[in-house]
Amino acid sequence: MRLPTVTLSFTLFTLTGVLGAPATSHHDHHPHTPAPLQAVLSRWSSDPRSRYPTDLTRDISPKPLHSHNDYWRRVPLLTGLSTGAISTEADIWLSPDSSLLIGHHPSSLTPNRTLNTLYLTPLLEILDTMNPPTPSPPETPNGVFDSAPGQTLYLFLDLKSTSPLLFPLVLDALKPLRENDYLSYYANGAYHRRPVTVIGTGAMPMDKVVEMHPRYVFYDFPLDRLVREPELEVEKGVVGMASTSLRMVVGEVRGVEGMDKEQVETVRALVGEARKRGWGVRFWDTPGWPGSRRRGVWRQLVEAGVRLVSVDEVEEAAWEL
Repeated sequence: MRLPTVTLSFTLFTLTGVLGAPATSHHDHHPHTPAPLQAVLSRWSSDPRSRYPTDLTRDISPKPLHSHNDYWRRVPLLTGLSTGAISTEADIWLSPDSSLLIGHHPSSLTPNRTLNTLYLTPLLEILDTMNPPTPSPPETPNGVFDSAPGQTLYLFLDLKSTSPLLFPLVLDALKPLRENDYLSYYANGAYHRRPVTVIGTGAMPMDKVVEMHPRYVFYDFPLDRLVREPELEVEKGVVGMASTSLRMVVGEVRGVEGMDKEQVETVRALVGEARKRGWGVRFWDTPGWPGSRRRGVWRQLVEAGVRLVSVDEVEEAAWEL
């Protein structure tokens, strides 16, 4: 499936506006370049054949950040990508006409803000751009980051309804990405990493995830259960991430520069338990104020081996980490 050119152009125009326009040659209009050479350079720089095909995210370095409440941002998905955040999230509500609406509360839902319009369609367009026709295609498709084409983008889908209709509709919406081999999946006892890894959270039915063969939606496991049930075992290839509230695990963080030694050790121990099971860890509910405490906790979590730090201040976190 490929989308109309006009839609692709619009999304890439929007993304360019967030990420910044592609850089032109540093030779363009250089005062010391001889006139004949300047003419050649100008002519060549305006030729579309000279354009680096995957420069859309060329200067962005991936960061272990989760764009929390991403749909609140002025430009959802794309703002997070512009900072290098490798994870994003969408709260999904089921409308009476079976549309998949995006928002934090029912009062914020509008017909034009859907899972497709805000996330899936832009992702498909970006990934098509990052995977141009080439005589030597990679074994697996490139991801959204040109500087790290093997980096997957975690897409958390937070289901806000327990309706049995919602999960099948989400799977149907994911078809274009799956048909283009852009979704990570688990099959025949092996995990296959792809540009996007979909993780279901909220009311995502774990039993439906377990039943999938191949499985291209993974489960967001409540990490705090490992504190209560250290011997817990879950079927291989079901969990895509293990998440919990930092406050729930370590209590109140009171240090001006972040967690105290005991709290850091608690985090490290929990990360270690998750790693034994092959799970990455995501913490949310981190301190928001003061800024020194917030930034200190971000650094401590990354140093402790946490895969994703959930942040609202994604631009600040990108600079800090």
